Amino acid sequence: MAFPNTVPSTALRLTQIVFAIFFCLTCAGVIFGFAALKPVLTQEAVYADYCKPGERTTDPTTGEWLLCEGQDIKFNFMFTLSAGVTNIACLPIGYTLDKLGPRKTSLLGANLFVLGNFFFGLGYRSSWMDTYVLGFILLALGGPLIFLPSFHLSNAFPAYSGLILSGMTGAFDASSIPYVVYRAFYDKVKGGIPLRTFFWFYTVIPFIVIIEQLLIGPPEIYQREQAIALPPDVEASSLTRIPSTLPVPSSDPSSTLGIETPHESAFEILASAFSRVHLGAPEDLPSVEEIMDGKERRNGSLHGFSAGRQITSWWFVCLTLFVCIHVRILLLASHLRSCRRANSETLPPFFLLHYPASSQMARINFYIQSVTSQLSHFTQSPSLTLSLSKIFTVLLPIVGFLGIPLIGYLLDHRPWVEVPILLFLMGLGFGTLGMSRGFVPQLVGIVLFCLFRPLMYTALSSSFVRTFGFLHFGKVYGLAMTLSGLVGLINAPLDVVVKTRLGGRFEYVDWGFVLLGCGSAGWFVHRVRQGTKGEDLD
Repeated sequence: MAFPNTVPSTALRLTQIVFAIFFCLTCAGVIFGFAALKPVLTQEAVYADYCKPGERTTDPTTGEWLLCEGQDIKFNFMFTLSAGVTNIACLPIGYTLDKLGPRKTSLLGANLFVLGNFFFGLGYRSSWMDTYVLGFILLALGGPLIFLPSFHLSNAFPAYSGLILSGMTGAFDASSIPYVVYRAFYDKVKGGIPLRTFFWFYTVIPFIVIIEQLLIGPPEIYQREQAIALPPDVEASSLTRIPSTLPVPSSDPSSTLGIETPHESAFEILASAFSRVHLGAPEDLPSVEEIMDGKERRNGSLHGFSAGRQITSWWFVCLTLFVCIHVRILLLASHLRSCRRANSETLPPFFLLHYPASSQMARINFYIQSVTSQLSHFTQSPSLTLSLSKIFTVLLPIVGFLGIPLIGYLLDHRPWVEVPILLFLMGLGFGTLGMSRGFVPQLVGIVLFCLFRPLMYTALSSSFVRTFGFLHFGKVYGLAMTLSGLVGLINAPLDVVVKTRLGGRFEYVDWGFVLLGCGSAGWFVHRVRQGTKGEDLD
């Protein structure tokens, strides 16, 4: 892919960044505002025909329609499928961006987002078509296609790339706000605002995306300036003589250090840009002094290895399983035992980072899709359930956005081992408090969850970077997210089991998530402690 030779004006670049942040806020992750949308769907009688005769009743205190079991299962299936699609699409979206460039990729995403809003608002259902599910899936695809191509704009102002990326990811964390606002207006307006009115009106946003991209959107990736300046007494050719503690599979110094060349793919540049914000640093490459001294060894023993070597590593297992779902852990562990070779170097850091990562993704999405049902079950109070569910829908985007400085501080200024320890404690905290009956413990659990979610995503991205470097980050991280999306689809049958076989009792599933989450986080802590002590991570 060619790169622009001329630098656009400052005003144009600023305008592009402002629009990108606005689009991230309004499009990127709207499906994760599902907890706020769900009560509106209930009041609009979506899937009400799935309720058993006499099961659909109103709350005697508020007069609102209550969610029935059949509706709940159908709603949760729609969310589970869409959330899985969002993660599964990470890898193909990266390659799409590589082939089409940021403008065409954003235009594709905007068109899918238009169709998603149109079909969801249409509300047509038959034996062969359900536009609610189709529309939500299209929204789940369109959001990332608009979001990911904007990351390269951090290169528009290299000195402020960290700030720009923080704004974009912060907007993504807060992108459930549109549905929160919709629910607020729905409750205020007498008779509510029909779904069709809101979703068809919301097509204005992707049309703005299309107009902006056609008029001022950059057609190609902004090329990042050379990030490393060599000391006067060090020649470029001498960089191949890096100490043996840092693996160097290639004789090309630029590929060894992760420095971009004009031939580097846009996907790799995107991956590097995506990583910088999670590391909380304006630059994503270590200093020459650190590389020459081999200091980066403590953070990642697999920098510079091939993508295949990184993917067949225990670190990948650990992080990717941390992202996916607990139920899948035993199956994958059994498979790994059966295919383990005598030479451990051919198996393990991709699969080790997979374990803690995969065990949390489904846990987070399962809580988002079932938060109202869980609150109702544990508190046994319709009024507390209503209050806490509204608090949750508001805190989820706000706490995630306000937590960015705290997350940056942890990653920048605290020992790395403290991050997985904190994830362990926060996961244990919100898991146990979420099963309490009182208002205050539930509220504290909700706050911990809203902080845990962005910290978990950020810490995992940072862990992938620290362990595998940038050379193959897009492939490795994209594969991990795709696997997590596939595994996360198990949330749908899990929800059915809770509603039918377990009689709506969430304790069994929640305790299973707590125990498996603690186990995966404990493994994560152990791996990081090994790495920071300079031990062989493989």
